[in-house]
Amino acid sequence: MKHADKKEKTVLIVEDDEATIRLLEIYVRSIGYKTVLAHDGNTAIEMVKLHKPALVVLDLMLPEVHGIAVCHQIKNDPRTKNTKVLVVSVKNFPADQKQAAEVGADVFMSKPLEKEEFIQTVRKVMKD
Repeated sequence: MKHADKKEKTVLIVEDDEATIRLLEIYVRSIGYKTVLAHDGNTAIEMVKLHKPALVVLDLMLPEVHGIAVCHQIKNDPRTKNTKVLVVSVKNFPADQKQAAEVGADVFMSKPLEKEEFIQTVRKVMKD
């Protein structure tokens, strides 16, 4: 894949913590993707429909609509069902991972995120 093709791909980052969302934005942009941001579940659902991102980096603990519900909506909408979802959460219990997988999350990573591991995971999910 040429680097120019990468620029066309958008990553939606959904995170309510300002410091974390900015850090993830820097990581994603550092490997050549465009980013859009959402701070809550309702905005995330609208942004997915509007921007049609290739990947959604999704926190579970969100205001308004929980990340599990956001993932479920993304994966059950025919227009967005092929969107990749990378769940990131401080809740790293097997039950949380199982619940995320059941609603269609492609990958689950626990916080705190390690920069290189996160970048490698994004590249793998985006198939770079």
